[in-house]
Amino acid sequence: MAHRRRPHQSAIGDEDLMNLLLIRHGQSVANTEGRLQGKLDSPLTERGREQARALAHRLVREDWQVS
Repeated sequence: MAHRRRPHQSAIGDEDLMNLLLIRHGQSVANTEGRLQGKLDSPLTERGREQARALAHRLVREDWQVS
């Protein structure tokens, strides 16, 4: 019987792994208007700013090393 790795195990070793965190922007004015943003930056709403603050606190609390 062949040896099977668990899905989260790496064949190359843990020291060669990295975590990738994908973050979507907070709510923007264009989002609330149902517009696609495209190339223009739309300012965040108050809710979007609160979402960004909450994410920043969570990244610090969970000790993410952002580079």
